[in-house]
Amino acid sequence: MYRFGQIKQSLRKALFLALFSALATSSVLAAPSISQAQKDSFLKLPEAQQRAMVSQLPDAQKKSLFLSLGASDQQKLLSKLSAAERKLVGGMLATETPASSTLAAPTPTPTPAAKVADSPSTVEQAAKAVSKQADLSESTTPKTLSESTTPKAAYPALKQFGYALFEGTPTTFAPAADIPIPSEYIVGPGDEVNVLLFGKENVEFSLTVTREGEINFPRIGPINVSGLTFKELKELIDLRVSQQTIGVKANITLGTLRSIRVFVLGDVNRPGSYTISALSTLTNALFVSGGIKPIGTLRDIELKRKGKVVANFDLYDLLLHGDTSKDMRLLPGDVIFVKPLGKTVGIGGEVRRPAIYELGPQEKSVGDLLSYSGGMLPTAFPKVSQIERISENGQRTLVELDLSSKRSLSESVLDGDTVRIFSILDRMNDIVMVSGHVRRPGGTEWRPGLRVQDVLKSMDELKSGTDTDYGLIRREDAPNGHISVISVNLHEAINDPFGPQNRLLSPRDQLMVFSNNESRAPAIKGLIEELSLQARFNEPARVVSIAGNVRFPGQYPYVPDMRISDLVQASLDLLPETDLDYALIKRELPKENRIEVFSVALSDALGAKGWSQDIKLQPSDEVTVFRLTEDRPPLLSDIVSKLREQARFGQPEQVVSIKGNVRYPGDYPLESNMRVSDLVRASLDVLPATDMHYAILRRESNNRDHITLLPLSLNKVMSAVDEKANPLLHPRDQLIVLSLTDDRNEVISEYITELQLQARNGEPEPVVTISGNIKYAGDYPLGPNMRVSDLVSASLNLLPETDMQYALLQRIEADGTTTVLPVFLRAVLSAPGNANDMALRARDKLILFNKNTVRQWVIGEIVSDLKRQAKLGQPALVVSIEGRVKEAGAYPLTQGMRVSDIVLAAGGLEEAAYSMVAEITRFTVGQDSEFQTSHLTVNLGKAVAGDLSENTLLEPHDILTVKQIPDWLEQNAVSITGEVKFPGTYPIAKGETLSQLLIRAGGATDLGDPEAAFFSREALRDRELMARRQLVLDLEMDAALIQKDMANQVSQDPNSSGKANAALTSMQQVIDQIKESEAAGRLVIDLPNVVAQRSEDILLKNGDQLHIPQRIQEVGITGEVMSSASMLYSPSMTLEQYIEAAGGLTSQADTDRIYVIKSNGSIVAAELKTSTLLNGRAATIDPGDVIMVPMDLEHVSELTRWTNISQISYQFAITAASIMALGIF
Repeated sequence: MYRFGQIKQSLRKALFLALFSALATSSVLAAPSISQAQKDSFLKLPEAQQRAMVSQLPDAQKKSLFLSLGASDQQKLLSKLSAAERKLVGGMLATETPASSTLAAPTPTPTPAAKVADSPSTVEQAAKAVSKQADLSESTTPKTLSESTTPKAAYPALKQFGYALFEGTPTTFAPAADIPIPSEYIVGPGDEVNVLLFGKENVEFSLTVTREGEINFPRIGPINVSGLTFKELKELIDLRVSQQTIGVKANITLGTLRSIRVFVLGDVNRPGSYTISALSTLTNALFVSGGIKPIGTLRDIELKRKGKVVANFDLYDLLLHGDTSKDMRLLPGDVIFVKPLGKTVGIGGEVRRPAIYELGPQEKSVGDLLSYSGGMLPTAFPKVSQIERISENGQRTLVELDLSSKRSLSESVLDGDTVRIFSILDRMNDIVMVSGHVRRPGGTEWRPGLRVQDVLKSMDELKSGTDTDYGLIRREDAPNGHISVISVNLHEAINDPFGPQNRLLSPRDQLMVFSNNESRAPAIKGLIEELSLQARFNEPARVVSIAGNVRFPGQYPYVPDMRISDLVQASLDLLPETDLDYALIKRELPKENRIEVFSVALSDALGAKGWSQDIKLQPSDEVTVFRLTEDRPPLLSDIVSKLREQARFGQPEQVVSIKGNVRYPGDYPLESNMRVSDLVRASLDVLPATDMHYAILRRESNNRDHITLLPLSLNKVMSAVDEKANPLLHPRDQLIVLSLTDDRNEVISEYITELQLQARNGEPEPVVTISGNIKYAGDYPLGPNMRVSDLVSASLNLLPETDMQYALLQRIEADGTTTVLPVFLRAVLSAPGNANDMALRARDKLILFNKNTVRQWVIGEIVSDLKRQAKLGQPALVVSIEGRVKEAGAYPLTQGMRVSDIVLAAGGLEEAAYSMVAEITRFTVGQDSEFQTSHLTVNLGKAVAGDLSENTLLEPHDILTVKQIPDWLEQNAVSITGEVKFPGTYPIAKGETLSQLLIRAGGATDLGDPEAAFFSREALRDRELMARRQLVLDLEMDAALIQKDMANQVSQDPNSSGKANAALTSMQQVIDQIKESEAAGRLVIDLPNVVAQRSEDILLKNGDQLHIPQRIQEVGITGEVMSSASMLYSPSMTLEQYIEAAGGLTSQADTDRIYVIKSNGSIVAAELKTSTLLNGRAATIDPGDVIMVPMDLEHVSELTRWTNISQISYQFAITAASIMALGIF
């Protein structure tokens, strides 16, 4: 509770005078409290100055000052005052209302000891003497002022003496049964007496004492033994045996002893009746009852026998002196009674047995109590002792004692008192201590001129494995006790007595020597704590720390002029795999309430010790050393968090980040003048397969409402230091490093989205696009002065077969119109930055083409845009090229475009192109607004070669026609598959026919069915596909109109909704069937008649296909029947029978439009019942035919088109169904 010797003397006398003046004149101190700054300044004063100040203050200000202090500080202050001053302060505080009072006035009992305490020197000695106060402290939790007046709260709780004797008592207890029976043991009923007769005869008897107290001895008779001692029993039996027998002697022992019942009552843990051994004593019975309660006495235990007290037992005789003389043996019916606890007094501190003792009636003085505690320890300081006492009015008081005097030893103690005896000082003056890794640690007498080499005379004084490059000297600066630290190189100090490292030592210096193999933290922990406690506002603790890849990371004392190399040496150097190019120093700026961070290259610092590269440290600096193989962001998380916490409005957090293809991506502190290259080095450089030509720097504005994406070349960044190539970083910058193997569009898509979202009306987003034959096509941020070559580099270069002669740059102008510019990639990439390498603008789109793929799909959209923006007087900037070029079609007309340019745009001339003459068709509008057409001829070969006389400038809507070389013959081929003797692909000559092809293929096999031959042609397939697309568009538009009309009809007639929904469902089914069916390109032929020359032969074309299937024995039926199926052909079955075999027609079947798809692909219509063709002939069903029953669409009366084209639409579906049924594909 009372803490002495803890106040640090750290302020000068001037501070004391200034503070006293402020306290004496302050109006604040006249109030119930003072300011925190004044209170802190008061507590920093030395003890003597604190007391002097209090003694000179007016009473009211004394009271205010006392009330402003915490509980522990109040007690410290009280301990420094004289008894009169303490009484004065207590009296003032006693005037407070009891409900609000925070301190009971200490009113010491006016004993002689209290009068002795009037001398202030005694208490001041106590404040200096109690060096072991911390060991007595029970808790460091701050106490309230009222709690602080309770002395025992500051000391470990004292335990009652003697009660531990009964801890862990067994549930049963009995004395040992194999010990000799004492001679005074009284024999009683139940005891077993063993008698061995030897001599003339040998016989053994076991005789039990009866209830009458007799033993029945054979041949001798009853002998009354009750009440005899064991000794008397043996004498009696010896006498009787010698009297009645001759030549026989007796040996008498006791066997099984009787049990007795006693009572243990009073303040015991388990009072009651107990059956115990007859050998049991009073203490045995106490153990059986569980021991004495803490409220029971140990000093006056009564043993009652037949209602009278026969003995009073004092357990202290047993506990303190080992005296068992009064531990009487029990008899049946004895009562042990434990009375309540008597007067108790505690004694603690520097005594041998600190405890709470129960005093006897004649024991009243401190000397008596001290004798119980075993006396004082050698470290006791008897002049500084106290009695903690509860006064008559219920308040706790202190009585000061000087136990070196007999007067204080005779001081009376009262019930509830606690005596405290404090220790002597541990402090020794005029001594120098050596500790740590030395052979002879300990003290050396200090004398003027003493140096390190005088204490450690040779290297032999050091143990093996001593760190001879780093030692510390702890120094206490007189008179304020301020701790400072000096480093010393032990090797130089011992071997060079006249060198600077052989430091001059001062009294009470402590020389600390360290091992190379043990952590230094335990050895310097106390020193670090002392230095930390000395810290003040604007004066950080003189401690530095090092973390990361060093041998002994942790905190180290700061020494004057300490540099980073010194701290590395203190931590016993770097570990393997340390990053020598990047380490961090975190520095606190207490005046600005923030930290700053800067990096250092350890290779420079350690290679130039003591020079500017070896940065000077400041108190509280923290150095982080990184390992090459360890992730860094986790080590930096605390620093980064601190930098973010100290950010303010207008002052963004000083943090940057790097992500992507680097070794250690994450957040890093932003240093002063930090550049992109520094951030890359901090992340331990890029990984393999990094794109060194393109990276992105994302930058935020201060208020985070706008971002900028800056493209960078890492090659230029890492080799340059100028602002343009290697820019300075800003707070919150983020560097994105891209890999050569990852899809970069996925990486940068989120940043592109940010740019697009922040675009304002009329302000295009700074984004450019590249598409086509490039590795990573997509959107990219537009950087300052970005050119076409930069965009190609950003998208990771061209893919193989890129057209280097023709590319397009599509540009959206401010008015929304499209401008198309030609790009000559070969010229651009051969000399980036030249006139051909155009500067890009926001929303520009670069389009690259593959020499071998269709480009009209891409160019078609541009051409459409150009046509849409055309108007009167401003024709569409479009030209076309037809004929023998690789990619015929329409192309954007670019500025200065000539014949050779459109040839390049079309992928060049084909092999069959006629280079002598080409034709330009030009459309113009004359002065009379008449549309005019003209034809110009050019020598195409000369134009392509660059002859300007032939390389004509093109105008809007010009069409260049490249003719074919006369009589040019293409290498055409057709294929024949199925049941022919030699299936395969056959080259054909111009004018060759189908019958000739069949002859070349060896004709049909016996299994083939020529009537079901399937002949297809690419041109037919393409036309069929285009017709179907248009048909689907028309049907979908009609369906939308019908749906609208039906909605109106349903609103007028709700009962028609079911019918309307059914009609709409039927229409959608038709559209879906048309979409899903495949274009076959089939030409219906009658192959047998063609071969027999009864029908016109077919001229073959390139790509034609003929398939002759196997003979088919099935007839298929599908459509609106109950079960679509294939059935075995029967000549006798009619159309109605096939439909009946399929389960009959559905309710939606159109009986008027039933089709029969013949095996050769032709389609004929048939009607039920009449079974006649429309031309009057009978409808026959042949093997391989497919019967198709369509859906009835005439209930949709609003759409006449549907009923009219039903057979067209179903022809596609029927053809597909028949092909599947015939097993052709």
